[in-house]
Amino acid sequence: MALHRRIAMICLAVLVVPLLAWSVFQLAVRYWPPSHWRPAQADIEARHGVRVLLEDFDLPDSFRRQHARYRPTLPFERASVLASLSMDLSRYPEGFVSRYVDSIVVLRSLELNGLAYGGTYDAPARRIYIVAGWLGDDGSRDEAMGIHHELSSLLMKAHPDIFDPAAWAALNPAGFAYRFGRSGADNLASGQTDLVGGPGTWADGFLCQYGELTLEDDINTFAQYLVAPKNRWPELADRYPGLAAKMSLLASWYRRVGFQATVVGRASSP
Repeated sequence: MALHRRIAMICLAVLVVPLLAWSVFQLAVRYWPPSHWRPAQADIEARHGVRVLLEDFDLPDSFRRQHARYRPTLPFERASVLASLSMDLSRYPEGFVSRYVDSIVVLRSLELNGLAYGGTYDAPARRIYIVAGWLGDDGSRDEAMGIHHELSSLLMKAHPDIFDPAAWAALNPAGFAYRFGRSGADNLASGQTDLVGGPGTWADGFLCQYGELTLEDDINTFAQYLVAPKNRWPELADRYPGLAAKMSLLASWYRRVGFQATVVGRASSP
């Protein structure tokens, strides 16, 4: 009987302990005090002049037409998320970001047309949507974008006289055409989202296959290397002159809008 009782207690523990742990987790998620993250949110908003939205935000109609699905960040992770966002924003000069961005929505996940996104933007609202996992770009993660990827799109739209598509396209291999032209990639598929690249794409002057989709996407990928230099960039710049030429051009454009970028390797100022 003692053995049966012991087995019964073990079975009960196997069932009850996970349920208790899940209940405690749910309570922490629901009642995690805002005092743990609201001061950091207020600090970012005061220093950079942009609203940071973690809850109570809406999606534009264009997102709904793309069957948008998202999950907000959880309260207990928001202090860490905001620290990562602060790192990315601090790479820009004072007052720079607020010239182009009114608000930043930080999400736990985002899907458009069934495809996971790391970030996107709403140009009319001057708003960036970014997934928390892509924040905190310290240069060690080749696929990390911070907000630099999306902000570069808003810069392009604000300064069409500076961000010259023809000058950029002239650096591509002869006969190359972007898969989706110069505008948004509405038909983006999971097989076209490579953000790391390889020798083949680098030799053609692209950091990754994603940059071959549209001219805007191409510039976006270089912007994330320019603002938050990747650890591998010096080697890439020295080995692949096509990459260096594009980075040089982008750096010159960023300097004209007030961001002094330091580039290395072959990418000297034109």
